[in-house]
Amino acid sequence: MPLLSRLFASGNPRKELQKRLRTLTGLRIRNAGLYELAFTHPLVHGQKTLSFHSTNQRLEFLGDAVLDLVVADYLFRKFPFKQEGFLTEMRSKVVNGEFLDRLGRQLGLDAILKETSIRLSEDPEHAQKSKHLDRQLNSKGSVADAFEAFVGALYLDIGLIATRRWIENAILDHSIDWEELEQSGINPKSRLLEWAQKHRAKYRMACDETETSNNGGKATLYTITLWVNGQAVTTAQNFNKRKAEQEAASLFFEQRGQNEGP
Repeated sequence: MPLLSRLFASGNPRKELQKRLRTLTGLRIRNAGLYELAFTHPLVHGQKTLSFHSTNQRLEFLGDAVLDLVVADYLFRKFPFKQEGFLTEMRSKVVNGEFLDRLGRQLGLDAILKETSIRLSEDPEHAQKSKHLDRQLNSKGSVADAFEAFVGALYLDIGLIATRRWIENAILDHSIDWEELEQSGINPKSRLLEWAQKHRAKYRMACDETETSNNGGKATLYTITLWVNGQAVTTAQNFNKRKAEQEAASLFFEQRGQNEGP
């Protein structure tokens, strides 16, 4: 049995989670319930529509904002002679889903997400065998969302100063090759702009907002439709508008790649 499974199988699961995260971060983790929530996947209770208080979506929203602030502040100080466009581009590269997925896996958050979500499922045995849930828990989006939710939990538990210090010391200073990142591919929205300029194409992103309400909790679901030269080409949904726009742009290039071949 893997080490993480043995930890959760014995004693108080929340306390074991608390110990693991304390070892991982070197921080004084106090509110174990927050972190348990941070690693509770939206599908942990099957297909039921739940309050946003029951899964990690609210913490993901908060963590996304904290990451944006901390990374923006860090870049502002690290690159004092760079213009706004460069800083925006670099921040997008750090906080995009693929990059956060990689960071989350390096930290072992993917294993914690899986263990916690399965443990909290209504039928843990069924959840352990569910291929659909397993695919969701191991997907890039789920691990990236859990990373953001974890940051949100840190912010609420230990405050902005300590959270910022941990992000800078553990990630921004030691887990990123900034020169390599600067040369890496640009984010989908920026790539779309360059493509449109090169091909003299016109595009726009139409946004439809839907208010959802669950047990008193409210959230806005953003549906982004990408129009290129007067035609709707892709649609993406997310509770984060920026992410929905990035996903719509990314889908556009995926479709082009499939249609055009290698």
